[in-house]
Amino acid sequence: MNIVDRTLSLNDILKNKRAEILEAWRTAIIKTYPQDSSTFLNQQQNRFLNPIGNTVNQEVGVLFDCLTSENGQENVVESLRNILKIRAVQEFSPSEAIGFIFTLKDLVFRELEHEHIEDTLRSELRSFEVAVDSLALTAFDIYLSIREKIYQIRIEELKRMSFGHHGTNDNGKQVFKQNTALKQEDRDNGEQ
Repeated sequence: MNIVDRTLSLNDILKNKRAEILEAWRTAIIKTYPQDSSTFLNQQQNRFLNPIGNTVNQEVGVLFDCLTSENGQENVVESLRNILKIRAVQEFSPSEAIGFIFTLKDLVFRELEHEHIEDTLRSELRSFEVAVDSLALTAFDIYLSIREKIYQIRIEELKRMSFGHHGTNDNGKQVFKQNTALKQEDRDNGEQ
């Protein structure tokens, strides 16, 4: 069992273990994808050929740094949004989409399990847990707003496609109403 230097804060300890934790976190996120996709995401290093892997690599570092520092919180929403846009388009369920955040807690506990942690660090660890939970709640809200936007786009596309069969232009609803009115008028004239 290692004894943690009492002068180090939890954030300092986590920063010292940053590379190991980030690699494990990135790997855990990549494993949430199907096998063939995760193999590609792990192997392809070109950011243009692998924008998902590049985004994950970049943004988990930002999120980790925000959680382990006193400042930098302004980047959290943007980083979450970048990861969650990808997961929303790929139709992950909400729990699947944000589950990667809770994985970080487990990874941190595993890194610290062989350390002798003083009571002061336990308090900091509890604060870290609360921060991760708060991050997950923020992620949930972001994910739902992205999914809502996707559904709105799909509905608008369906409306355009539906109205397109009735000779729409930029004012599709009006043309549809006019065509419906003309058809009704033709029926009325035919009955006389």
